[in-house]
Amino acid sequence: MLLWIITRLPENPITGRAGPISGEAIIIQIFQITFIILSGIILVKSTKAKNSRIKGSTI
Repeated sequence: MLLWIITRLPENPITGRAGPISGEAIIIQIFQITFIILSGIILVKSTKAKNSRIKGSTI
């Protein structure tokens, strides 16, 4: 996502010119951000659930 943003800036250090921004590209970026956020939420919840099962069990 950061690379996409950098390449859309005028006079960027990678290509020297701004790339086009289309509606489809913006929608794809929104989906990517949503995916990253949802993946983080799932990871945090599964880690908490795993830790609570470990603490609750007796050996």
